[in-house]
Amino acid sequence: MAARASREVPSRGGPKDRLGRLRLSFSGLGVNAFLVSHLPNICYLCGFSGSAGLLLVEEGRATLFTDSRYTFQAREEVAGVRVHIAKRGLIRAFGEILKGRRGRTRLAFSAAHMSVSEKSAAEAAAGSRVRWVSDGNAVEKLRAVKEAGELETIREAAVLISDVFQQVIPLVKPGVTELELAAEIEHRIKSGGGSGPSFETIVASGPRSAWAHARPTSKSLSESELVVFDQGAIIRG
Repeated sequence: MAARASREVPSRGGPKDRLGRLRLSFSGLGVNAFLVSHLPNICYLCGFSGSAGLLLVEEGRATLFTDSRYTFQAREEVAGVRVHIAKRGLIRAFGEILKGRRGRTRLAFSAAHMSVSEKSAAEAAAGSRVRWVSDGNAVEKLRAVKEAGELETIREAAVLISDVFQQVIPLVKPGVTELELAAEIEHRIKSGGGSGPSFETIVASGPRSAWAHARPTSKSLSESELVVFDQGAIIRG
């Protein structure tokens, strides 16, 4: 069994402090703005957990771009940044903001989290006065150092998934299917206060237990078979 925690949300320290620490990287990168496109990083920096977002962090301000599906959610979740509801696409809205800035912008971005087509569209939207610079994994470096609140949440997630494992063990019997066990695990995660699994739950039996990442199937367990579990829980993101 592996206990893992997934996407993080602001805890002690808060988004304002995290944005401030990110801005400290600007001088080393030689930039005056930072584009965050990876959703877990956006959630870490401002609390937004929606499925569509771009976060533009500048020296004196920060702007979250999302669409109308998340108007109310963004207002409730986001702290320390301005929320811009884009009516004609996030990249276009982001570009229009940068085009309105005076002078040239040196913009940090993560090539690992932006496709070639997205980058091309963003360059066209932002215009020729923007110089694109590698972000040097600056947000990931911040996330690598866990705050006290994050550590406590990770501990809670580990305790929860361990409790779920103990609850499911008595259900492991000949005739039960891998899918039934996986469903029990995910049901008990939510019943125990988690918001869901942090990755696709793995239950694999018999010869399938040798597969590195076996998805649960309708295969029934047989007598004396090895059964492999890999499971994780999300608590507060």
